[in-house]
Amino acid sequence: SAKRTARSCSTCKRPGRRHRAHAPVREHKTTTSHHGIKRKQIQTVFAMQNKAWTPSSWRGLPIKQQPEYEDQEALRKTLRTLEALPPLIFEGEIDALKQYLAECGDGRRLLLQGGDCAERFADCRREPIENKLKILMQMSVVLTWGARTPVVRIARIAGQYAKPRSKPTEVIDGVEVPIFRGDIVNGFEATMDARRPDPQRLQQAYFYSAATLNYLRAMSEGGFADLHHPETWNADFVQNASQRAEYEHMVDNIVDALDFLRQGTGASDDSNLRKVDLFSSHEGLLLDYEESMTTKRYSGSYFNKGAHFLWIGDRTRQLDGAHIEYFSGIDNPVGVKVGPSMDPDELQELVQRLNPNREKGKITLITRFGSKNVEEKFPSICEAVRESNLPVVWTCDPMHGNTEQTEQGLKTRQFDNILGELTKTMDIHETCGTHFGGVHFELTGNNVTECVGGPQDLVPSDLPRYYETYCDPRLNYSQSMYMAFEIAKKIQHAAKQSTPRPALLKTPGASNSSVQKKEAAVALFIPAGSLPGALVQVLAAVAPKLVPSEHACGSSALCLRPSACALGQWTMMRLAVYSAEGNKAHAFCRGNPYHCAIIQALRTCASSA
Repeated sequence: SAKRTARSCSTCKRPGRRHRAHAPVREHKTTTSHHGIKRKQIQTVFAMQNKAWTPSSWRGLPIKQQPEYEDQEALRKTLRTLEALPPLIFEGEIDALKQYLAECGDGRRLLLQGGDCAERFADCRREPIENKLKILMQMSVVLTWGARTPVVRIARIAGQYAKPRSKPTEVIDGVEVPIFRGDIVNGFEATMDARRPDPQRLQQAYFYSAATLNYLRAMSEGGFADLHHPETWNADFVQNASQRAEYEHMVDNIVDALDFLRQGTGASDDSNLRKVDLFSSHEGLLLDYEESMTTKRYSGSYFNKGAHFLWIGDRTRQLDGAHIEYFSGIDNPVGVKVGPSMDPDELQELVQRLNPNREKGKITLITRFGSKNVEEKFPSICEAVRESNLPVVWTCDPMHGNTEQTEQGLKTRQFDNILGELTKTMDIHETCGTHFGGVHFELTGNNVTECVGGPQDLVPSDLPRYYETYCDPRLNYSQSMYMAFEIAKKIQHAAKQSTPRPALLKTPGASNSSVQKKEAAVALFIPAGSLPGALVQVLAAVAPKLVPSEHACGSSALCLRPSACALGQWTMMRLAVYSAEGNKAHAFCRGNPYHCAIIQALRTCASSA
């Protein structure tokens, strides 16, 4: 026994027998037997199968996109420091996010994920952080209002400091230097010293993330996201006069709706409308850093304390690789980029590996095929996942598959190609019978000039004016807002096409024909005498066509027709408020929380009759 404990692991050289994490295990290689039947032949490789997961069990596996640090001792010291630092998030937040994502997967919510291609330490300042929150908030309001669907906001922020690269080096002014891998790894300046990977930058990334999250939480809780102040929602991004009018009309309607809720319910505390839920995310690329960010939950399982949501890139999703091994053991919701090189069978195995317990909201598949490839490549993958009945959230990243280069050598993206991939993806989901769960954008709240086209009609010659990205081109403020409008219109149009008109209500003791003669297409019946005069005036302002009508049972009532309500589609609510006596309200609500609050106000008034 003493001799055995004195031995060292042949892989990591630490005391003890060879650790299970470093034991040679088996990889399956398909061959054909003499019967012509395929069978699996065992071959020894460094892979990890049938073992207990630990935050370090990825070590020893094939890995890509990792920097090479010259000073390993400095790296180990930095990682030990990071392990001891407190979490940037609370573990209960990831459970709440998974619940929201599960609803996205079921079609009850929409995910909006967006932010910088690569964050910069220099952007940890007030104005850039405010602009990022502002654009996500405004886009989510447009999507919620237009699509009549609650929106989950996840920002590429407070940790998106690393980027995968196609080549390890680049040539600048005739000199070959290491590639810039993000502020968490090396500097942007094209010198050998600046481009040398520095372990201290890992610790800097943690503190910059903490400062960014601190201000984001303060703004989201302190009133910056207050929906009652639309003066912060400027319409400068809209160049077309008719589109500007449409946007301003939408904002006016939202303000009217909020005023109505306050007056109709008599509620003085509407704090939920003054704050916003926002979750952080980044690509889990540097596994040294992610391991140091991994800690135990009170339940005994593990979570990544550095972000609510992490995703695996298209370059690092190998089944036998280190990234899949690491992400298979944390409780955080995980995204996987799915591109043209993905095989349907491989994707099914990958999802099962990351989510063996089939937990809803755990896995988000982020498609990124490009406008030219999506119609050819995506349907078979979508169908395979649907047939396997795997619980996933489908979102679309229409950015990465549409990158191109101008004659001047600048990377850019065509706005029409981005929108084209997005609409094609939504159409494929509709055909396949799956739920389109959301979008994933690289965007900024500033009016940079990096993508061509859009509401400003940018052309390649415009790009040098405000080309600020350190890596990939982003949608600017104007293009992002315009994109939100187009998505909302697309979802709204699809809902109108697929949702049948509600059946006419059948009141006890009355025939359907009596209702049809009144051309009611009834959404709501409230006894007129039970409504206070002030509320009738509010209803008349919100729904001008709210007219006195005779209830099918003969009593006087107010009839709210579905097409009359400025607050949205009452047909989505499946309402039935009536009784034989015409003096009692019953409501069956589904959908927008604004609608449900309005109905609660009406029910409160009607219940006093």
